[in-house]
Amino acid sequence: MSVVLAALFAGVLCVPSPAQDATDPREEQYQRWITDLARDDLAIRDEAMSHLTKVGRAAWPLLEQATRHANPEIRSRSSQILATSRLRRQIPHRLLLEHPNAVEAFHAAGTTDKIQLIRTLGRYDEEGLPFLVKFLGESDPEVVIASAEALYENRHYEWVSPLLKILSAESCPRMARVQELLATASTMIPVDELCGLIEEAGPRGRTRLVELATNAPVRLSLPASLLETMLQDPSVPSQRAALGWMRERAGPGCHPGVERLLSSPHAGVVADALVTLRRLHHPLDSECLLSLARHENETVREEALESLVTTHASEAASLARTLLKDQSTSVRRAALAALWKIEGSGALEATFQVYLQDGGEQRELAASYLVRSRDWSTPKLKQAFKLPDPDHRIRAAGVK
Repeated sequence: MSVVLAALFAGVLCVPSPAQDATDPREEQYQRWITDLARDDLAIRDEAMSHLTKVGRAAWPLLEQATRHANPEIRSRSSQILATSRLRRQIPHRLLLEHPNAVEAFHAAGTTDKIQLIRTLGRYDEEGLPFLVKFLGESDPEVVIASAEALYENRHYEWVSPLLKILSAESCPRMARVQELLATASTMIPVDELCGLIEEAGPRGRTRLVELATNAPVRLSLPASLLETMLQDPSVPSQRAALGWMRERAGPGCHPGVERLLSSPHAGVVADALVTLRRLHHPLDSECLLSLARHENETVREEALESLVTTHASEAASLARTLLKDQSTSVRRAALAALWKIEGSGALEATFQVYLQDGGEQRELAASYLVRSRDWSTPKLKQAFKLPDPDHRIRAAGVK
């Protein structure tokens, strides 16, 4: 009896079970879809991709094998499906509820969809951080800038280096915004990287980087050869950036090529050159300054007068009296200030005439000088009450 039972038991063990022998029908379906990824009909390929994406993790093992398939189309599409499926699992569920097409937007070629997603991610702080950082690696600068803005709002600064690279390019979209963002993170700018970018950049990128470095608290020195190159560049922004750097960062005596810019056809460059030479304590001969004081641009006339005051006071006083009749109100005001700086109370008569005859800020400035010298101005103001011009009488009463 025991022998019969043993035989029966052994027979039971030897019978193959359906579970051991049969292949999972779902895996068979997955495999058919993977095969369809290489079909000639595009619609069939896309349908297979859609099915495999919806299946999710259950199809991952077969898709992993398919990434090593002999057919390149199957390899490529399998890798794409895996990347999409894994990305979907990483995205917070509440973000998917708010932005159902988030996965598609990650892979979208269009800038608009990505930027909309980035703005949504910016509201998720730490949950959105890994995705925003990933967007910093995009080739589209608009996407990188949008990511930087979102990260900045959440007080993360991984975007500094990517934005420096964008600023160094010859074509920089949203330049003002990029400069504004980098200015807020100026203490985090890596000096070595900034130096390298300045050396490698083209003329426009280099100009923007030098402007940034001028205003940022970075310990950076620029070689005189680079400044000379920028001053020789016919581009006005390049020249003005170099002059700005020299005014703020260079020491006295460092003025390669600045003086020749006084003959520039661009008034802004001439004015900047005058300010720079004055800041660097580089004297100019009076004939040059007197010539520039007749320049058609009012800012150049003002700066020429200021430079003359610091180096040739006697000639500056005569020029200032002439410029009190200048057509520009700002020049007349500068002339009065210069004259008072040179002559002090010796300029009271001229100051009194400005107060009676001129207007605007120069009149207010003249009034402030008259108040300082009441012993002299009070009798003059009393006499002005008797003048036939009613406007003069009103002004005489206006000094308090």
